[in-house]
Amino acid sequence: MHLQQIDPDIFISAKISIEDIKTLAQTGFKTIICNHPDHEDPHQPDFSIIKVAAYEYDIKADNILIVPPTIKQSDIEAMKTIIKQPLSSFSPIATTEHAQ
Repeated sequence: MHLQQIDPDIFISAKISIEDIKTLAQTGFKTIICNHPDHEDPHQPDFSIIKVAAYEYDIKADNILIVPPTIKQSDIEAMKTIIKQPLSSFSPIATTEHAQ
C-alpha cells in the first residue's frame, strides 16, 4: 500500500487489502473512506469485509462512491462530515488524479 498525503490529516491510496488495515491502525488512522464500488476489481475485497476488519482495529469505515463526472454535492457534503480525524481514502480514480 502506498499512501499519498494530500493534507495534514488526509491520505489517499489505491485499493487496500485486509492486511493494510492493521498497518493503518498501527499508524494511527481512525477512519477509512472507500470511494469505489464492490466488484470493481476481482482482487479487492467487498466493502463489507473491509468494514468488519477495520472495526476489529477500532477504525471507522465509510463507503462514499464517487465516480467522476457524476460527483454530486451530497457526495462532497458526506466527505466533509466524515473528515474529522486522520484517514485513508482509497480509490483508483483519486489516486490517479492526485499522483500526476
